[in-house]
Amino acid sequence: SPPRRRRHDSDDDASPPRRRRHDSDDDASPPRRARHGSDDDASPPRRSRPDADDDASPPRKRDKPGKADSGPSLGGGLQDAKALRVDLQQRARKEKEMFAAMEAAGGFNDETVHRDASGKRIDAKFARLQQREMERKREELELKQLEWGKGFKQTEDHRRRMEDEANVMSKPLTRNRDDKDMNAMLKEELRMDDPMAAYIAKQKAARSGQPARPVYKGPPPANRFNILPGHRWDGRDRSNGFELKYLQEQSHKVAVQKDAYLWSVEAM
Repeated sequence: SPPRRRRHDSDDDASPPRRRRHDSDDDASPPRRARHGSDDDASPPRRSRPDADDDASPPRKRDKPGKADSGPSLGGGLQDAKALRVDLQQRARKEKEMFAAMEAAGGFNDETVHRDASGKRIDAKFARLQQREMERKREELELKQLEWGKGFKQTEDHRRRMEDEANVMSKPLTRNRDDKDMNAMLKEELRMDDPMAAYIAKQKAARSGQPARPVYKGPPPANRFNILPGHRWDGRDRSNGFELKYLQEQSHKVAVQKDAYLWSVEAM
C-alpha cells in the first residue's frame, strides 16, 4: 500500500514555512506607521490653532475705542421698519454730503480751459470758428484743384452746354425762323469764309472787356494754311524750306496751265 500522509506538526514536514503573526518577535515585514498620538511620530509638525499662544501670524488691527464710525450701524438683532428707514436716510444724507464735497474739490462744474502748444490760453468758441473757416477754405481749394485737373475750359463748356440744354427743354418742340434764341446763336457763330469774321471777332473782344491777344506785326512767312507766327517771332525762317518749295511748285503749275490755255486759244 502507498505511504500515508503525515501530520503537519510532525518533525519531518516538507511543506514551505507558513507566515507568522505580525505581533511575533521575528516579523520581517517593514515597520508600519505609528499613530499620530504616539511619541515616535516622524511626520512634520502641524499648524496650531489661531488662538494658540505661539501664533506666528502678524497682529490684527483692533478697533480703537475713540475712532468714529463711517456711518450709522444697524446693530445686531432684529430691527423694526422705523429704525431701518431712519438708518438708511442717514446713510443717504452722508453719502450725498460726501459726493458734494468731492465735486466742489474736484471742479466738476468748472469750464474746461484750452491751451495751445506754447501754454497760452485760447477761447474754445473762437478756435472752433477758426477751424470751420479753415475747413471751408480747404474744401474750396480742393474743388478748384479738381476743376483745374479736369480742365477749366472743358468744365465751363460742359456747364454752358447743360444750361443750354435745360433752356431748350423748357421750350416747345417746334422751332421756326422767328425764334430769337436760334437767330442770336446763328449770328454769334463765326464762319471761316465770312469776310466780316475778323471784324466781328474784334468787336466781341472789345465787348468782353478782356485784353486783346497780341499778334505779330509784319509780313508773315508763306505757308499753305496762312498761319501767323507768334508775336515774338524775330523774322528768321528756321524751317527746312518745304513750305516755300511747295508753294513755288503750286505757282509754277498754275502758270503752266495758264500758258497752255492761252496758247490753245491764240489761233482763234
